[in-house]
Amino acid sequence: PKLWKAPGSTGQCFVLLTDDADRTMVTHLGVSSQIEVENIDLDLLRKSRYLLIEGYQCSSSQANASSNTAIKAARQADVNIAVSVCDEFIAEQCREQFLAMLGQESVDIIFCNQFEAMKLTEQPTVSQAIDKLLVMAKRCVVTQGAQGAMIATANDRAQISAPKVTAIDTLGAGDQFVGTCLFALNQGLNLAAAAQFAVKTCAELVQHFGPRLPSEKLQQLWLGRVDI
Repeated sequence: PKLWKAPGSTGQCFVLLTDDADRTMVTHLGVSSQIEVENIDLDLLRKSRYLLIEGYQCSSSQANASSNTAIKAARQADVNIAVSVCDEFIAEQCREQFLAMLGQESVDIIFCNQFEAMKLTEQPTVSQAIDKLLVMAKRCVVTQGAQGAMIATANDRAQISAPKVTAIDTLGAGDQFVGTCLFALNQGLNLAAAAQFAVKTCAELVQHFGPRLPSEKLQQLWLGRVDI
C-alpha cells in the first residue's frame, strides 16, 4: 500500500465526562476519513481471520468506498467480517450508508450497544432489534452497560452478566469490548466465552479514568478467565 502523503490534520476528540460516568465526545476524524483504496494492504487482508469495519467510515464517502473494497476482498477470501456500529449518530444519521455497506450478504458479527441496535433497526425493543440484526449478521452482540451484554445467533440467545462495580469513566469501553471479544474469538473461544471475557475487561476499565487498560492488566484478566 502507498504511504500516506496527502495533506490533512490529525483527528481530535474532546471528551466531556459527567458525574454519572457517562461521556459525550466531540470528534473530528481528520485524515482517518480520507482512507483510499491504495492505503489498504489487500494481500494482508486476504490472510487475516477477521476484517473489522467501524461505522464511522460511513460518514465519509471516500472512507466508505474504501471499506466497501475491503469488504468485497474479505468475502472473496472467506475472511470473517465484523462490523461495529460505534455511535448512535451513525445508526440514525448514516443509517442508509451503513446498511448499503453491509450489502445483501450477512456479515459474520455485528457489535453495537442497545440504543444503537434499536435506532439502526428502527425497533422499539432490544429483542426486536436483535431479530432484525440477525438478518444482517450471523451473530450479534448487543452491549447493555452495567447489565452486561446480549449475544445472539439464529438458534440461540444468551445474557452475559457483568460484575457489579462502581463506574467512574465509561470512555473507551465500547472499543475495548469489540477488541477484546474479537481477540478471544481469534484465540478459539466460542462467542459466549469471548463476550464474557470482554464484559470483564470493560468492568475493570470503567473503574479507572482513561480509555485503555495497561497491557499487563489485560494479560492478567486473560490468564485468569474461566471459559464457558
